Amino acid sequence: PRQQTLHALIDWSWDLLTAEDRRLLRRLSVFTGGWTVPFAARIVGDGHAGTDQVDPADQADLVDGLTRLVDRSLVIADRGTTTRYRMLETIRQYAREKLVEAGEAAALSDRHLAVFSKRCSRVQPRSTGSTGSTPSATTSSRHSTGHSRRSRGPRCGWPRPCSGTGRCA
Repeated sequence: PRQQTLHALIDWSWDLLTAEDRRLLRRLSVFTGGWTVPFAARIVGDGHAGTDQVDPADQADLVDGLTRLVDRSLVIADRGTTTRYRMLETIRQYAREKLVEAGEAAALSDRHLAVFSKRCSRVQPRSTGSTGSTPSATTSSRHSTGHSRRSRGPRCGWPRPCSGTGRCA
């Protein structure tokens, strides 16, 4: 009964969203950890999604959409030197169900994998002495977003460090 009540509450919140905000919330469900605006724009936007280029229009739309979702308590903004966003797992799972229903899950998961695999392959390991090499602590903490598609493709391992070669393990 408790889960049914929670699901009904999320349904009610979902129904209050505009089509644009529903689409954004669905697409953000590919992030199992948190995200920053530039990374999310590379994945959830329509312009240059899946590439290193960030479409300024996508980024502006994303910030507006994130603001609306934060105002509705569907997304949480963790403000620090860089603002990172995240969803409670219950909300993320609900949005993920909607992403699957919309038929967008495979494409968004592929974009997510491509962007983070590229990022991981560019990480320059820093020697840690006799224990081997790991990416710098700032790189690790800044990009601690988990992969949504752990079962296939190269595995960057975020938040785990990349291998000493600088390529995904």
